[in-house]
Amino acid sequence: VANTCTKPGLTEGSHCSVCNIVVAAQKSIAAKGHAWSKWAVTKAADVGVKGEEKRSCTACGETETRSIAAISNDNYNEFDKKIGVYHTENIRYEKYKNNLTDKGIFISDNLFFHGMVEDSSKTKNYSTIKLIRKIKKYIDFFKSNKKFKTTFYEIGDGIAVSKKIKS
Repeated sequence: VANTCTKPGLTEGSHCSVCNIVVAAQKSIAAKGHAWSKWAVTKAADVGVKGEEKRSCTACGETETRSIAAISNDNYNEFDKKIGVYHTENIRYEKYKNNLTDKGIFISDNLFFHGMVEDSSKTKNYSTIKLIRKIKKYIDFFKSNKKFKTTFYEIGDGIAVSKKIKS
């Protein structure tokens, strides 16, 4: 009896074909335990809204889901309000653009995404490919948006500072 991720198995063992005496007793084989994949976001968290991520066992297909904490309004603190800064990690531009004062800035990071934005052949993961497309669209948006002057910096995994042009 084969062992699985959650249940122990047994070795084959053997019996005498004439008298049926056990020649080699069956021995217990421990359960394998799950071989979990990495957690993948299935629903991104947003301000005030929890997200969700999921992983699965590569051997048996069992899945686990866990919650991702909602993004707090603390990301936009009093100091940031005064100078017009809004940190954009996991936050949609359209939803918060009106919170910026004239000359306010968006600071965006992780724009190179481990070099995959420049060379998407570095991954075959469908979810990652979708994320790369979104990052490219985001970069193109700020490159072409006449309401912002955006400067891209090759620091770490890529940073952009987009300054709102006075209305």
